[in-house]
Amino acid sequence: TVDDFVKQRVAPELQPIVEMVRGLMREWAPKATEEISYGMPVWRGKLIFAWIIPTKKDITFGFMRGASFEDKFGPPLFYSSNNRSPRASLCAI
Repeated sequence: TVDDFVKQRVAPELQPIVEMVRGLMREWAPKATEEISYGMPVWRGKLIFAWIIPTKKDITFGFMRGASFEDKFGPPLFYSSNNRSPRASLCAI
């Protein structure tokens, strides 16, 4: 389960960030399914549309096909090396 993944694979100091993201996803995408796929927590509608990947120093939070996101507050929160799947590195709440 995602709960088990967080307990076992996310550094304790980063777990509150993961819980914040999960809460936001429940609030803003209530019909999405949260599951483990490709070895990471993902959110799925008909297809996977968001994911988190824990690293030793942060949590990467990304979206599939998110190149159309507009950041009205610039500089961009989300970055992308391929301009298709933007993601953000989160290290503090």
